[in-house]
Amino acid sequence: MAGEFDGVTSLGAAVEAGLGVALVAVGSRVDRVALRPLDPAPEAVCVSAGRTAGREVPAVTGVFVEELRRVARDEGEPLPPEPGKPREPRPLK
Repeated sequence: MAGEFDGVTSLGAAVEAGLGVALVAVGSRVDRVALRPLDPAPEAVCVSAGRTAGREVPAVTGVFVEELRRVARDEGEPLPPEPGKPREPRPLK
């Protein structure tokens, strides 16, 4: 069984109410719920956000992108360029 929640707060409330377990991203903050790392840890998942050039970014999208940047910064990952700046090319692995 799976559920869909509009944010970490409602997800945490569902888990706290005994509706199951949840997988959350590293760096997520969930009140009143015990967070345990997976062992062995799975491989990282790449998450990105894109937008059409020249369009205004909706406020909710800006908040989401800033959260992605915060988690990447906290994890020591290389940050993407600021909006409107080109990305530096990286060699393929």
